[in-house]
Amino acid sequence: MKASNGADAPINDLQFIHDRMDYRKVDKAVADTVIDKLGHHGWCLSEEVVPFAMFSKNAKMINSKYDQQLAARLLETPEPDNFRLGKPLFRKVARDTTLKDLIGP
Repeated sequence: MKASNGADAPINDLQFIHDRMDYRKVDKAVADTVIDKLGHHGWCLSEEVVPFAMFSKNAKMINSKYDQQLAARLLETPEPDNFRLGKPLFRKVARDTTLKDLIGP
């Protein structure tokens, strides 16, 4: 869970969580504990931060097609009547969750 560039943070964090899910095959108790703790620190996977991934230079994990999917999801998301104040909501992440899934209501 590190990123020298803030735009890489959502990509890196999602990949890290997916890797911990894969680690369940080795040690389920440890993997579940780590995933539970990460669930309290999902700032980089909040819908407010995920769109920054479109500016990532990490070409191995994200490409222009994926950028287009993120942009399309942003455009599809209706503007709320009111903006919620406070800490962002952290969504549950499954093995098949993509960054696109973390944008919008």
